[in-house]
Amino acid sequence: LSGPIQRQVSLTTMLALGNPDGSLPAAEQEVESLSTVVPKATVAVGDKATRALLGQFVGGTLHLATHGTIDPRLPSASYLVLAGPDHLLASQVEDLKLPEKSTDLVVLSACNSGTHALDDTGLRSLAGAFMRTGAKRVLGTLWPVNDEATSILVLSFYQEMAKGLTPEQALLTAQSALRGSPRYSDPNLWAAFTLYSP
Repeated sequence: LSGPIQRQVSLTTMLALGNPDGSLPAAEQEVESLSTVVPKATVAVGDKATRALLGQFVGGTLHLATHGTIDPRLPSASYLVLAGPDHLLASQVEDLKLPEKSTDLVVLSACNSGTHALDDTGLRSLAGAFMRTGAKRVLGTLWPVNDEATSILVLSFYQEMAKGLTPEQALLTAQSALRGSPRYSDPNLWAAFTLYSP
């Protein structure tokens, strides 16, 4: 976990996009299940998970369940897959103009979203791009993650926050649950997730 701040997140407003290219069925299930935790969440999957919709984010929690691709030589060219031809480059995250004071949490449920070969701190990663826009916390991953296990971990993460835990506490609880499961006990399935805060 990075950063000293540990405060609860109000899960009243959420924009969740998932499985934009149709290749991540568990990511689609992951996003759709979030409405059970956040009834007022705006959820979009498949060809509806577009950059245009992402541009309508007004604050609260932003959740992206998709593919993350890292450019090992040029961090700004790393990107998140969105529906259609317009993927989101790390260099374009600032152009989204996220509401700086009200973006409580960004969840990048995607491979390698919190790391980069040229950087051990996450600052040059996709997660770092969102931190530079003013997001109070960003959840990213340190290596490629499993679609199914990620869906389970992420839903548990939100359920624990809905109970009143901070994101830090909720992540540890969700990871512990998978670690104790015979099917998902392999650390490669749950340990990649890391919280960042400025």
